[in-house]
Formats: sequence, structure tokens, C-alpha cells
Amino acid sequence: MTGNNLTRSFFEDVRRILAESRHHAYSAINFIMVEAYWKIGRRIVEEEQAGNHRAEYGTALIRELSRQLSDEFGKGFAVSNIKDFRQFYLTFSDFQIHHTLRGELGEEKNGELDAKKSRTVCGELDAEKSYTVCSLFEKEKHHALCSELGEEKNDELDAEKSHTVRGELDTEKSYALRSLFEGEKHHALRRELSWSHYRHIMRVQNPLARIYYVNEAADQHWSVRQLERNIKTFYYERLLSSQSNSEKSRTSADLVKSANSDNSARFNLNDFIKDPYVLEFLDLPESWSGLEETLESAIIERLQNFLLELGKGFSFVGRQFRISSETSHFYIDLVFYNYLLKCFVLIDLKTEKLTHQDIGQMDMYVRMFDDLKRGEDDNPTIGIIFCTDKDETIVHYSVMKDNQQLFTSKYRLILPSEEELQNELERRNILRIVVESTNNNH
Repeated sequence: MTGNNLTRSFFEDVRRILAESRHHAYSAINFIMVEAYWKIGRRIVEEEQAGNHRAEYGTALIRELSRQLSDEFGKGFAVSNIKDFRQFYLTFSDFQIHHTLRGELGEEKNGELDAKKSRTVCGELDAEKSYTVCSLFEKEKHHALCSELGEEKNDELDAEKSHTVRGELDTEKSYALRSLFEGEKHHALRRELSWSHYRHIMRVQNPLARIYYVNEAADQHWSVRQLERNIKTFYYERLLSSQSNSEKSRTSADLVKSANSDNSARFNLNDFIKDPYVLEFLDLPESWSGLEETLESAIIERLQNFLLELGKGFSFVGRQFRISSETSHFYIDLVFYNYLLKCFVLIDLKTEKLTHQDIGQMDMYVRMFDDLKRGEDDNPTIGIIFCTDKDETIVHYSVMKDNQQLFTSKYRLILPSEEELQNELERRNILRIVVESTNNNH
């Protein structure tokens, strides 16, 4: 470095530190406000319970609180917002709010803690404050002060146990704001989500769907707009609709567990397949009946939107992907790889109703791909046929019945109304199964 010149690497390091600090500061402030709204909602409910239970009392309480808060703090405390705070707490009253070092200290590969800094995650949920106390100690001391739900506050943990939060903190599961309990009724609000995210999620009626959306939106970094679209298009229920009848009774709860898991071995293949897929972003009319090549080109032009609709873990490999035998060449419309499932995913596009020839063709593609392209560490290839309609009888009596690698899914070219999607899912008993599974978990 000479004169006023800075080395590029030095400047980039400083720039990165500032950018990361601003991001973490924004994230922390954002979640502090989410936490504040949850606590305000809890306090409102406590005041209502201590006072008159009549609806008139609650309405007057919220109205007066809105007036006084607006006088002192300004905008943002309209009656509708105060009602949202109250509903937020009631909707997520079984959730806990706690903090971890992940986020404040930055994400590290596999969630590992920096050994030199001996960062220790300490404490569990304080019964009153509902957050954890985290401490940093010098490497030489090798101990941590932890609170155990109001029990002894000055317990010493030896160096080998300094990475524990009431038991070992599995580095593969060290998500920020993850529940500290094994019970399904205890979950944690996620700091990655904004208040706008939670306002959409708390209006979802199904409790299991709410848990799914909280974790999936946080893990997959869904924007508010993407979350809103997925809720409106019954994203959660459409995943359930791809299950075989024998699996549906367990899927509702298991889908939530899958969303909370980092371990690829625990992923269920069916948790990644939807039926129907909603492709309104292609800007093709619902009555469109053009060439498959046109549909394929429209998908490639809006590949990012298509990947979001496919779901987590998908990456694009190629279009018109050629596989060859000794005598013939075959071309697969779209090929993807899912790094969570660790397998290739073949998609065959059809612009008409599903036929048994389509199923036979995809079965051949999958077998050839497994034989010619699949790597030693890859799981078996799966194939999905996109069609405008399908006869369940053909599906039932085809090779698909006992084949765990083949799927068929309808697609819609316009964004259906909630009523239309609900009717479609009810027709296939998906919503009934979701309700029964939800009731069984309460």
C-alpha cells in the first residue's frame, strides 16, 4: 500500500464487516419489534382476563390503548394494529421467544462455534422472560453460567460440555430460535421473519400449517410476497395431496417435522412433490393448448419463479437433456437436481390429459437415467409428469402404483381462487385428512 491507496482485499474485508453488522443489526431490531408485539398481545390478554370478559370491555380496552399509544408514540398503533398484536399472541401462545448466538455472531459452516472464542450458548427459557441468556467467556476459563428454568443459576459446565443447551446442541440443528423442547406443542418464533410475515401466517387456520410456514419461510428465505402467494395457493396442502392414501394419515405432522430437519436422511420424498402445481407466472391463458416446446420455453424464461414453485433444494441442470442408448437418443424436457434429496428430478411436460403411454415413457427415462447418469452417491432418480388432467384409474393400474420414483401432477396456468383450490383438495379428501391429523395432535 502506498500513499492513500488501499489494498482491495483490505477494503473488501472492512466492507464485509460493515455490511454483515448492518444486516445483523436490522435483523435484531426487526425481531425485537416482533417480540414486543407478542408481549403487548400477551399483556392485553392478561388484562382482559383480569377484568371483564364481555366483548365490550375488550373493545373499549383496545380502543383506549390505541389512543394513548398514538398520542405518545405516533403512528403504528391504530385499533386494527392493536387487535393484530392481540391475535398474534393468541395464535402463537404455544410458541416461545428466545435468542441464540447464531445471527448476532454470524452463520458459520455447519453451525459450528468458533473454538478460539469459546462461545457458549447458555440457559433455557426463563419462565417469565421467555428468552435465553447467552454469555461469552475467555478460552482459559472453559465454563459457562447457565440458567435452568429458574433453578441454580451458577452451575459450571466443563469445557467438553460448553456447547450444550440442556444437553448437546446438535450442530446440524442449531437453527436460530428453534424450540428447546422435544414436544411438538413447543415451537419457537423465528428471528428471520418480519412482522409482515407473521401477520400473514397468523391468519392460517390450520395450526400444523402455521408451524410449517414459520419454519419453511425462515429456512428458505421466502419474501413476504412469496409467503403470501404460497398461503393463498395452499402450498402446504398441495404437498400433502401428492401422498399415497396409506401415507396421508401421518403426513400432516411429519411434513412439519421434515421442515424442521436438516438431516437429508429424514426427508420424505413425498414432501417435495405437489399436486397441483400453480404456474400463473408463465402468463399463459388457462385455456391455452399450445405446443409442449412453448410451455417449456416459458418455464425457462421464468426459471426462478418455477424453482420457487418446485420448492426447496432444487437446482436446474438442463432442458432437452439427451440420454442415449446404443441405438437411440432420447430428450428429457427438464432435468433438475435436489441437493436435499440427493437425486436427479426429471420433468416431462404434457399439454393434454395424462395417458398410459406418458407413464411408460417416464418410467423408461428414469430407468435409463439411473443406469447412465446417476452417481454412486446419488439416490434413485425420480420423474414427475406435468399434465393438464389425469384419470386416477390409469394411475392406479399403471406401473406408477408400486413405483416410488414416478409421480404425476396437474398444473394450473392461472392463479386459482382459494375456493377453487379448496374444492379441488376437498374432492381428494386432502383437507379432511389435514383436519383429522390436526385434531389428533391436540
